Amino acid sequence: MVDKPGRGRKSRLSPDTEDQGTIIQLITTKSPEDFGYNTSTWNGPLLIDWIQNHLNISFKKAQIYNIINDLGFTYQKSKGFYPEANPEKQEEFKVE
Repeated sequence: MVDKPGRGRKSRLSPDTEDQGTIIQLITTKSPEDFGYNTSTWNGPLLIDWIQNHLNISFKKAQIYNIINDLGFTYQKSKGFYPEANPEKQEEFKVE
């Protein structure tokens, strides 16, 4: 069975609008810190908030990751970094 064209809900960020280009440029060239967020990397909830505030479009958490994927990006989980950690004590704690 072949799907008919035009089926399904139309994206609120269609390829022919500048919204997608704005989001791509945002992710690649800007930091969340530039907009007052307390982190240096973009994640789903931050993008949802930014899009809501600047483009007046709301998305759910699951959908924003689909959009990120459609724009050619992949989700990468960050590794925790704790500035108060003591590397010497960490080495003592490791079991050989």
